[in-house]
Amino acid sequence: MVLHEELFPVSLTGEQVTDIRLMGLVRIYVGDYYVQIEKPEFVVLEPGGETTVRFNPARGERPTGLDSLGNLFNMKVVNAEAHDDGSLAIDFADGFGLRVAGGDGYEPWNITGPFGTLISLPSGSLG
Repeated sequence: MVLHEELFPVSLTGEQVTDIRLMGLVRIYVGDYYVQIEKPEFVVLEPGGETTVRFNPARGERPTGLDSLGNLFNMKVVNAEAHDDGSLAIDFADGFGLRVAGGDGYEPWNITGPFGTLISLPSGSLG
């Protein structure tokens, strides 16, 4: 399935997470693309439940949930969808996943690669 039929007809399905970087934000490299998460809070789904990842070094807050984020390394994407409300859902093999909500007055996430960039806008929509 493609991320968004009209705005970004690219599929991440079958691609593997090759790198996860923390640099004032979270950047997850998937195939030729990267998912950049600027929202200070998002959710990693695991077979045993879910973990809220908090990463906001600009406010001097202690990061939490990074072990769960690290579990996504080398995982293969089985589905990825950007929703019209600006949220992002990526499902990985073995019951793992990533959820980023949209909105909140800034750009919570974007996906960038050879075919351009898909951005979750501050208004809770996509661009």
